[in-house]
Amino acid sequence: LALAVFLAWLRWVGPYEVNFIHLTGFALVISLAVDYTCIVVSTDFGELERTKILVTGLSTLASFAVLMAARHPVLRDLGATVTLGCSVSLLLALFVRLKEDV
Repeated sequence: LALAVFLAWLRWVGPYEVNFIHLTGFALVISLAVDYTCIVVSTDFGELERTKILVTGLSTLASFAVLMAARHPVLRDLGATVTLGCSVSLLLALFVRLKEDV
């Protein structure tokens, strides 16, 4: 889903070349999404876990969002890729619930 959102964003901003930094950023996004998913699939998902996800996700977003203002294109691309992907992953981790097996 993060990849689909990123590709839609690329289409919206116009001609843009995907480079190795985007691929590196996607690897980081996948790692973050797996981390969030480990909490989501827990059957004992409560407010404490939700708070942990929120604090972790917001600190990650803040760290990489700063890079989007960098003058260096590599840092700016990494910041944009990870911020966008982490945003989608964080929202899914906070709001998607899996049904318990009966």
